[in-house]
Amino acid sequence: MRTRSRASYLAHLGLVLAASATGCQTFQPSTPLTVRVRDAETQTPVPAATVRVWRFGSHSEERDQTITAGADGTAHTRLAPPDEGGVMVEVTAPNRLPTQTTLPRDVVDALASAKRFHPYTGPPLEVTVDVFAGPRPTAELVLPVGFRGPVKAEIRVRADGSWPAGQRSFSYTVPENGVVRVEGPAVFGLGSGPDIVAKFADGTPLPKEAKNEEIALRWVRREGTDVSFVVGTSADLDVIRRTLGGGESERSQRAGPSGQGGGRRGGGGGRGGGGRMGR
Repeated sequence: MRTRSRASYLAHLGLVLAASATGCQTFQPSTPLTVRVRDAETQTPVPAATVRVWRFGSHSEERDQTITAGADGTAHTRLAPPDEGGVMVEVTAPNRLPTQTTLPRDVVDALASAKRFHPYTGPPLEVTVDVFAGPRPTAELVLPVGFRGPVKAEIRVRADGSWPAGQRSFSYTVPENGVVRVEGPAVFGLGSGPDIVAKFADGTPLPKEAKNEEIALRWVRREGTDVSFVVGTSADLDVIRRTLGGGESERSQRAGPSGQGGGRRGGGGGRGGGGRMGR
């Protein structure tokens, strides 16, 4: 009896060791995933990109992984089944704007289908993440000479625009009513969006940081993709804020995630090229 029990134990141990040697995690199955990193404008591979993948929720292992893309822009990893929160991918690379995106639902569902003793057996899983070349775009507002008062920049992404790949400086003429449509390429929708600066039509720049009594481009508020400013003194800003019912400080409101003013606020807003199962 003792010999049979020992033989059974050794057989079970052999199966566990064999599973470990082949990369198959019996108690926490993992599935291969390929992440392809490419330039969002030229569609060319981005080599040496750092890809961080993490699953939401509490996991004992494999929750957070960092891998490096090869010369062809592809990075390979294995992921255990995610929780309902899904999987986030963050990509950084030299001279590129950092990008975050969630894995497509079909890829997450495929990863979640792997169960103990029943690994995923469908087509290969891969996802494409598009990243933009830096630097952060700048939208320059050109105001009439001597302009004072509110300015509203209506930031819009135009997928059908004819801007050349890599353009990061843009200029817009502001009419007398202070409302200007700031249209730009897809990079305008990334992260904190364009950094908004201003000058008068005679070339005199308008600072965004100035003493209370000086004329400057002062952040007021953001509504959706519309950003409001006032050209004036700190007292002018207070009047506008009281009129609109706002009360937060100019510095805290204007600062985006990267600490630069006048841009979009919020999360990474990454662009995911979508996932696919198989080639």
